[in-house]
Amino acid sequence: MELSKLKKELKNIDQEKFTELLRKSLGIKQKEMEEISSNNCVVVGDLHGDLKSLLRILKKSEFLEKKKTLVFLGDYIDRGDNQVEVFYTVLRLREEYPDRVFLLRGNHEYIQGLEVSPHDFPFHLYEYFGDLYDKIYYLVRSVWNSFSFSAILNEQYFLVHGGVPVGFIEKENLKNPDFKIKEQLLWNDPFEGYGFYPSPRGAGFLFGKDITENFLDYIGVKKIIRAHEPCNGFKENHEGKVLTVFSMKGYYGNKHAGFLEISSNKLKRFLL
Repeated sequence: MELSKLKKELKNIDQEKFTELLRKSLGIKQKEMEEISSNNCVVVGDLHGDLKSLLRILKKSEFLEKKKTLVFLGDYIDRGDNQVEVFYTVLRLREEYPDRVFLLRGNHEYIQGLEVSPHDFPFHLYEYFGDLYDKIYYLVRSVWNSFSFSAILNEQYFLVHGGVPVGFIEKENLKNPDFKIKEQLLWNDPFEGYGFYPSPRGAGFLFGKDITENFLDYIGVKKIIRAHEPCNGFKENHEGKVLTVFSMKGYYGNKHAGFLEISSNKLKRFLL
């Protein structure tokens, strides 16, 4: 796939094309926790309908030209102006490169009982597809169920949208997470302290440095890479053991969006 071809497709997303892509996506099943091996991996944080940043990431990372792995950390929709185009793009990439593109679930790709606000994606579907939007939205929610909740990259990095669970967790708990673990993977945030507290978001927890260190020991990885929190591209917590990546630019007043490239287990940060 060429970037110019992809941009051309994005100018003509009709109901038939979008529905067909959604149905094809239902046939691509990821695991609840992916175990990924890659010498060159690109990691993208929250996009929230920011198509411009997504296209710049694809161009700057040269993902379409080179055989790299691409992991999205969730929150493709809500808030931004091009939510349909962004969601189409990530699904199209996964369709084209199912062995190299991994879509993690964000809290805005919510599970029942953990609905989010604002959630304006259905209105964007209505603007695109009119009265058919509700049937399309039903398919979209089914597609979310094919997304993974977390991934381990090269046995070194734990990739997730929100954060790590606050209790004792082994890999088996992540491969078959129950509702409470899923909630925390989608909603938890780090804070610079110890222990854990109920999150002011209304779901999940704030987790401290000791929670991070215990989790890393239990799972056997070195760093947590996550999204979920608006920042100026990147933010570190817990002496660099938790790295936040945010890939939407401007909506929160942030001057930059960021993405990561992990090559031979070395991290390189890029700002847009």
